[in-house]
Amino acid sequence: MTQRAGSIILASVFNSRLEVVKFIICTLRQGGWAFIPFLFLLLFHFVAVNAVFAEESDQSSAAKVAAADVRMLVDISGSMKINDPQNLRVPAIELMVELLPKGSKAGVWNFGQHIKPLVPYADVNDQWRQQARQQVEKINSTGLFTNIGEALNAAAFDRNTQAKQPRHIILLTDGMVDIAKDPDKNKAERERIITEQIPILSQAGYTIHTIALSSNSDRELMDTLAIETGGFSSEANDAEALTKLFLKALEQTAPAEQVPLKDNKFLVDSSVEEFTLLVFKPRPEAVTQLLSPDQTRYSKDNTTDDIKWHSTDQYDLVTVQKPYEGEWLLQAEPDPDNRVTIVSDLKLKVKEIPSNLFLGQEVELDFWFEEQGKTILKQDFLQVIQGSWRVYQTAKLISEQPVKGEDSVKEGHFTDLLKPFPELGDYRIELVIDANTFNRRYAKLVSVRQPFKIESELLTDDGQDKYLVVVKPRSQSIDRKSSKVVAQVRYPDGTKQLRPVPLYKDGRSWRFSIERLQQGQHKVFFNINAQAKDGQSLKIETAPIILNYPETQTATAEAGVTPKPEPEKAEQKIEPEVDTSTEAEQAPETEEQLDTAEEPEEEAETAEDELGWITYAGIALGNILVLGGLFFAYKKLIKSGDEKLEDEEAESGKEGKENEEKPAVDEKPIVELEEPDELEPEPEPEPEPEPEKDPMAEDDDMEIELPADDLEDLTASEPVAGEEEPPPAPPETMDEEQAEAKDQLDEDDIPTEDPEDLLNEDFDLSGGDESDEKKDKPE
Repeated sequence: MTQRAGSIILASVFNSRLEVVKFIICTLRQGGWAFIPFLFLLLFHFVAVNAVFAEESDQSSAAKVAAADVRMLVDISGSMKINDPQNLRVPAIELMVELLPKGSKAGVWNFGQHIKPLVPYADVNDQWRQQARQQVEKINSTGLFTNIGEALNAAAFDRNTQAKQPRHIILLTDGMVDIAKDPDKNKAERERIITEQIPILSQAGYTIHTIALSSNSDRELMDTLAIETGGFSSEANDAEALTKLFLKALEQTAPAEQVPLKDNKFLVDSSVEEFTLLVFKPRPEAVTQLLSPDQTRYSKDNTTDDIKWHSTDQYDLVTVQKPYEGEWLLQAEPDPDNRVTIVSDLKLKVKEIPSNLFLGQEVELDFWFEEQGKTILKQDFLQVIQGSWRVYQTAKLISEQPVKGEDSVKEGHFTDLLKPFPELGDYRIELVIDANTFNRRYAKLVSVRQPFKIESELLTDDGQDKYLVVVKPRSQSIDRKSSKVVAQVRYPDGTKQLRPVPLYKDGRSWRFSIERLQQGQHKVFFNINAQAKDGQSLKIETAPIILNYPETQTATAEAGVTPKPEPEKAEQKIEPEVDTSTEAEQAPETEEQLDTAEEPEEEAETAEDELGWITYAGIALGNILVLGGLFFAYKKLIKSGDEKLEDEEAESGKEGKENEEKPAVDEKPIVELEEPDELEPEPEPEPEPEPEKDPMAEDDDMEIELPADDLEDLTASEPVAGEEEPPPAPPETMDEEQAEAKDQLDEDDIPTEDPEDLLNEDFDLSGGDESDEKKDKPE
């Protein structure tokens, strides 16, 4: 019995039983004006109940389609005349306008030297779509520069306010940061975007998806914008690919409920209230037709009131309301990007998968079904769920694993692990569910990268040359505070330095300087103990980066290997640790700030819950009053009938036996109203276990003897605001640490040596900003 059971029963009584209507009329005849207040109470109660139910119905319909918050930035610089001569940006944006769910918020901005709002940021409805169609036609290629930084600022106009839902920015450009004719100004602006603007946007919760049109675009900047904010980065080989790339970007911002389209056939079940079919055309003159289960054939020239058909040279978009249940047939040339989205009460929910993964990373898989916003727990339903997880690369199926059976289902959730990807690149992860009577599909695009990128640049400071070496994570899955980086530098004369690399003050990279440069070849090795936010650990030993001084000005390399199981027995090694005392001391403040930031949301949710209970309590009280009033009226009516009967007997003097057999009022069967079952209180959620305190957080002692001067230079990085302090890795034994340090050295480049020799060497622990005054001892 639901919360509204009492009201439903009462409403059914008054809507379906004529006897009660007659009863009310009879009550008015018997009681007269005395019952008018009761009727007003009854009328007010029904108006309130209907208003609440109508509001809930509207909210339930709006909740059937996931709303989105999307801001689109379109480059209109003059170079677009070359890279997009047919202005194919227009149909690409038009498709976004048509596919955005109602209830979303969206806006479009043009940018060149200046930023101009093209479609106002507002609620997505029919009026907004009509205005957007007209405005999108004005996209051109007349801009002088490419002011990417100001375009991002314009789209993130509400960055100082708390978002009610995730905010997404889709950036399309074919160039590089270009704000002036002076190259130094452009370089400074690009650096400002990376070091200042991206951290602000990331912390404010914006996810940036980038589409690079042309090989001349700054792909490194596009990747950085996407990686640092958890977005998807893609590149269009030509303008004809723009429409599909915008569609893929939309799938990241507003994942829609889908059904599988196989061999141009798809199944519509009884829960589907509406479906939208997107069909890409191989040629503008290509014809698309749709055959329904009742064998009716539809096309753009043959539709009904329930079918909306939008056709362009690139695609057909068909929306069917209240579709027939059964198998539908699409008559068109197959395309892997064709899709069918639906509106249904039965929803497939999937735990968010990161857009950027690193090579060797396992992916947690979790999906469940909801109906009316509640997870389905019925075993009869869960037992029929069958399907598989599939991985595609450039439309080719490369792996497939079946959904685990009912034995692995916990509280309605189907969980599993996706095997690591075999190589770098872009992939599409699909979940296809086949439950005989209904089908569902989920798709997610991911980029698989090496977890770290290493960059070096030759700089001059106070007349002295030095190499600045920077290690950058390439995935938001990397927990930067708990990951450790150790570098070993081999100089041309054979001396070496083993040095922990601290996290830089921006919290985004590790960096250090190589000073006292010598003529010849410098080799830099890295041993990285990366910790993922999901608890995974990845040990990386890089190949050497070769820096030939003074010929090598810059160098770039990627670091990452597929994790291998650690051997049970290993040789001894020494691994220094970075002092994290500063981070440990400041961690409590960061956690308090996070807790404070979350309090308003919790209070708002509590207020909404209390308001909901008050509403239903009021309805329940109204039900009790109405039922009590009905009972009182009925008793009053019976009593008055009895009194009238006694008066008639006294006056007429007739025999009592006949009068007793004939009642004064025709009796009607009393309608027994079922009382609503008591609501079962929702179980209180179990408190999440607090993370165990790691003893490493209190152990700051280095396991190597270090010079006093170098120890003064070793400083811990500043914590980044908004990030939680993860527990540091558990301490390792001396034997295991010594084994890992020795494994990091290439046998061809680094000679085997006794660990005691490393303990007696001088180490540079400056962190990269100050010069080394000591020279290493030669071996």
